[in-house]
Amino acid sequence: MTPSSARFLAQILGRGRFKEHLPDVFECALHCIGALNKKINYDGDDFIAEIGANMNILTRIKQNYIDPIHSFERSAKLLLWMTIINGIIFSGWQLFYNFYMLESGFSRDFLGILNSLPSMAALLFGVPIGWLSDRIGRKRSILIGITLASITMIGQVTFHQPTLILIMAFLTGILNMLFLVSLAPLMMKLSNNKNRALLFSLNYGLQTIAGAVGSVFAGQLPALFGSLLKVEATSASAYQAVLITSVLLGTTAIIPTWLMQEPRAPLPEPRPAEARLEPRRSTARS
Repeated sequence: MTPSSARFLAQILGRGRFKEHLPDVFECALHCIGALNKKINYDGDDFIAEIGANMNILTRIKQNYIDPIHSFERSAKLLLWMTIINGIIFSGWQLFYNFYMLESGFSRDFLGILNSLPSMAALLFGVPIGWLSDRIGRKRSILIGITLASITMIGQVTFHQPTLILIMAFLTGILNMLFLVSLAPLMMKLSNNKNRALLFSLNYGLQTIAGAVGSVFAGQLPALFGSLLKVEATSASAYQAVLITSVLLGTTAIIPTWLMQEPRAPLPEPRPAEARLEPRRSTARS
C-alpha cells in the first residue's frame, strides 16, 4: 500500500461508524489495487474523481444504449434472438462446408461452381423474391425461407450426385434471398424513429458476434462427432454430422420468428412543415 493510500484509508476509518462508509472502503481497496498494478500514487480525491468520470461514462452508455433497448417491442427483441441463433448455428455451416465437399472427393473446380450458385440465384431472382415477400408478408417469408433453406442445405450434404447438389445449392440461394429481402422491411415495421437505428445496428452487430462465438463452438464438434462415429475428426462423415447438426439446430430460429407479431405498415407521418401548415389551411377554409 502506498503512503497516499494509507492516509486515504486512515481518513475513511476515522470518520465514524464503519458500516456507513463501506462504499468508501471499497473504493479505497480498488485504489490500492490500481496503485500496485500501475505503480501510480493517487491521492484519494484524484481516485474518487476518476471513479466519478467512469460512472459518467457508464451512465451515458445506459442512456444511449441500454434504455433504448427497453423501448423495443417484444417482436423486435424476438427478432434479435432469431439473429443470434442464426449467427451462432449457421457459422458451423460456413466453417466446414468446403472441408466436407473436398473430403467427399469433389474437385476444387466443382466447389468453386457450387459456391457461386447461391449468389447467382440471388442475382437472378432478387426482384421476383422481393415481390413475393411484398405479397405474402415479411414474417411468413422469413419462416418459409428458414424452413425450406434448411431442407435444401441438408440435401447438399446428403446427396452424392453432383447435379442434385448443384440444384440444392441454387435453391438455397433463392430461399436465403427470401429471408434477406424480408429482414430489413420487418425491422422497419418493428421499430420507430427513435430506436430504428439502434435496432439495425444491434442486428448486424449481433450477427458478427454470434458468428464468432458459433465458430469457436463449431470448431470443437468434428472431434466430438469423430469420437462418437469412430472416424477421424477430419473425415467426411464427421464434417457431415457437424453440418447436419448445425442446420437442424439453426432451424430453431423459426421459434422466435413464429412468436413475432408483424404489425401492419404504419401510416406515413406528416412532416413537421406540413403539420405546422395544416392548422392554417383549416383556418383559411373556415
